[in-house]
Amino acid sequence: MKLDEVRIKDFNFGDVDGSDESLEPKFQDLFYDEDSFYETELSKKKKFIIYGRKGTGKTLLASYINEKMKHNASQSSKIVSYDEYIYEKLKEFKYDSVKKEEQSLFWRYVFLQQFVDLIEKDYDCAYFWQFYRKRKLKKFIESVTRQFLEVQQFVNEESTEIKNNGKINSTLSDLGVELQVNSSTGNTQKTTSIESPYFKKYKEIETEVLNYLKSSRKVYFIFFDDMDRLEETMNLDEFINLMISMIYGAQSLNRKIEGNSKIVLLLRSDILKLLFGKSGDVNKPITSGGIELIWYESNAAASDSPLIKMVLYKMSKSIDDNLPLSEIRRNFFPTKDTIFKYMMSRSFGRPRDIVSFFNIYKKKFPEDQKIVLKNMQRVEKEYSEWFYKEISNELKITGKFDEVDKLLKSISELGKYEFTYHKLFDFMQKRQGNTDELLELLTLLVQLGVLGIRLNTGNIEFRYRDYNIDKPVNIHTKFVVHYGLRKLLSISFNDDNEKNITYE
Repeated sequence: MKLDEVRIKDFNFGDVDGSDESLEPKFQDLFYDEDSFYETELSKKKKFIIYGRKGTGKTLLASYINEKMKHNASQSSKIVSYDEYIYEKLKEFKYDSVKKEEQSLFWRYVFLQQFVDLIEKDYDCAYFWQFYRKRKLKKFIESVTRQFLEVQQFVNEESTEIKNNGKINSTLSDLGVELQVNSSTGNTQKTTSIESPYFKKYKEIETEVLNYLKSSRKVYFIFFDDMDRLEETMNLDEFINLMISMIYGAQSLNRKIEGNSKIVLLLRSDILKLLFGKSGDVNKPITSGGIELIWYESNAAASDSPLIKMVLYKMSKSIDDNLPLSEIRRNFFPTKDTIFKYMMSRSFGRPRDIVSFFNIYKKKFPEDQKIVLKNMQRVEKEYSEWFYKEISNELKITGKFDEVDKLLKSISELGKYEFTYHKLFDFMQKRQGNTDELLELLTLLVQLGVLGIRLNTGNIEFRYRDYNIDKPVNIHTKFVVHYGLRKLLSISFNDDNEKNITYE
């Protein structure tokens, strides 16, 4: 196809859902990892956590590595999703009664199950003439499968009669350390603790799996994705403890595995931030074992940022594998960087935001030969509505969604892109709004990047990375509404020309 025949509808900008994008036929060709940086980082033994804000491409990166490993005979990989995990959990355990101190062991057990599941596929794929290998695999699989069944039978057993008519209460609170044995004689009841058969069995299974991984020439990667959705099934404190134990469990098992096989966790930055205040040491494995997905470079020209390069790369691969990014830039965008600055200022510096913006444009103006600012502005309202829905997903986990939603309506009614605490407070008081938590809620919106801060230098600073030092927020702070929300909130742009914006 000649360049002058190309229309915007011919480009594949990707999908806002990484799971859906990974199913596309040319997914691997369209995936962008500049200089294979993230792939190289993940190959390091100690790296086992991929984290970033929602929409930064965690699932996409895992899917890309997963597909590459599938095509390498010396590697094997799988992605365990939230739904699959829930199935395993319900099949094996009554998790609501797991003791806090035993949750790490529970996770290691689940991880071992997934390694065995992956190794089973090696048996299915082995050639019929590989007699020794198939015999070794069959022996290993039969052994650990039998032990897993014994564990399942033990956990499902609610009570067992013993000789003195006592009962063994084997709920999952007995998961890692002990059984409560209640025996009664007349009116006397005695409770004693013994080592749980489950704990003994776990050690046997772990030894077998570790020995197999040590002797195998293969490298096994298992990605755990969407575990943050467990928050929907339990209260916040239980969820936080569960996530902390998952990190410790993965780190503990990975350290025992010889070679490069490992468990890899995909986690949202806002979830990790919740954990920091609950465990003094959880920041250590995150800092040493984490890979943060970053797409924004504050010192780079907008068109040179990794985010825009990603889009240009996808456009190039959509129509011609050999077309330089500079040609895409020259042929399908205005000469100036204005359109890129415009889009970046309405995003959180995430691939999902930019991909959504381009896809909305493509839907509205499929026959355009160039992406132009005038038409981008016409689709901004629809993008702004989508952008708020994305923010809503992050707000829900704060437990303050309803309060924040009401506050944003008050900001919309105020109609100012920039305001102070006192100005908003007075406005809400006149309308009999609830101002009890106003400063706390404004601080939360700054932390999420919904509001920016006007600095004394005149610059506007928005936070979109979760691990920068928080700027102090007080009653004298000048707040600025994020550009991506102004259309939705019907706030004027006229007196703000978008200069002096900086992003942390």
